[in-house]
Amino acid sequence: MNGACSTTPICIASISDTYMAQHNWRYKIVLSKDLARLGKGPSIRVEFSEDWYLFWWQMLLNAKESDSAGSKENATQMGKNACEDYIAALRKMTMNSELPIPTCSVMLANSKNIYIALDFADWTYTTLGEYVYELPPTIGRMFDNTGYGGQVIIRSPWTSNGGSPDRVYQIYPLSIST
Repeated sequence: MNGACSTTPICIASISDTYMAQHNWRYKIVLSKDLARLGKGPSIRVEFSEDWYLFWWQMLLNAKESDSAGSKENATQMGKNACEDYIAALRKMTMNSELPIPTCSVMLANSKNIYIALDFADWTYTTLGEYVYELPPTIGRMFDNTGYGGQVIIRSPWTSNGGSPDRVYQIYPLSIST
């Protein structure tokens, strides 16, 4: 705070690494002398100690953002990567069970929104919590604070229930923060 921010009461810092920069992400935090003093904490938290380091990274993790959503191509690739993460998590979770793995695909992607479909072979599995439980740590984590909007749609095949067609169609937010 005594360097570039010494003449102002607050300073806005943007921090990014190579991977984040490739995805138009950054950590953005508004710093003040009071916040810097709070970051030092009690006298046992020495500047540049492990406690100090973890405190600042925890603050940064809550400040992740993006300038723009990006391109259609970027959205499509992120959607495919999110699907791979989701399917890998399900395979690990269902390793010793008979639970089927749905197909995961990008239904629609543009520079602002992504819609991901999880298609199940049988409607009975669409209501199991295990499948929804894996959305936040996989697909949600991939899109959280990226600027992309959209949804994850869980679908079953159409069935005939007494003559009228019916299907399960559940919609969830794309990211964790929405």
